[in-house]
Amino acid sequence: MKKTAYLYAAILNPDDDFWTEYTHQKDIRQSLAELKLFNVTQPVPLIFAVNEIKKEWLHKLLKMLVSISFRYNVIGKLNPNLLEKTYNKIAVKLYKNEISNFSEIKELLREVYVNDDTFVNVFKSKEIPTTGKNKILVKYILTKIENQIASKEYGFIDSNFTIEHILPENYDEEWNSFFSNEAEKYVYRLGNYTLLEEKKNRNLGRKSFEEKKKVYETSQFKLANSELNYDEWNIASLNNYQGKLARYAKSIWKI
Repeated sequence: MKKTAYLYAAILNPDDDFWTEYTHQKDIRQSLAELKLFNVTQPVPLIFAVNEIKKEWLHKLLKMLVSISFRYNVIGKLNPNLLEKTYNKIAVKLYKNEISNFSEIKELLREVYVNDDTFVNVFKSKEIPTTGKNKILVKYILTKIENQIASKEYGFIDSNFTIEHILPENYDEEWNSFFSNEAEKYVYRLGNYTLLEEKKNRNLGRKSFEEKKKVYETSQFKLANSELNYDEWNIASLNNYQGKLARYAKSIWKI
């Protein structure tokens, strides 16, 4: 019981010394941090089973669980009941020695893996307000995409850069006119966000897209200096940009 309690605490705390002796501790800690950010607990029984039966598979399982959880829980917001049943079913098979190689787990997990087309379609219109814990989640998503397209390793908890709302949160009537006077529907769309150095972002406020774009072009981030090459920022350009983010996301969170 004590061992079980310690493992459960370590799953909830990626920095726990419990992981120090694991060969792939860096990958394990990273995946656990992401699952914690997603606020998902459904995989815990499966993590327990793999850790006990096939510890050497743990880093691969956790990485896979991150992709599944991101597609299913974070973007899809689907019913978690099927996840629990699937994870528990695989855990039972492990305890019964009915699984002999990791590819069998991967195949069983496909039952809850949101396919590419569905994932992209949902992502393309996804809205996540930058309030509370969601702010960290949005920054995580943007940072992962930036790292993919720029071959970087930025950490999403880095305070030197922030989320930039291209259409400002406190937009004025001029901005509203670019969005058919329905700007409130677009402020928190994933396609209205980019990354920007904190110092550059500080004074942008309600400035026009033309003014903002000049600042974006000086940014170190490709999401700002390359991906926002639009003449104006409106519904069409936002949708186009979010579609690109969706396609990048498809290649990042995959199994």
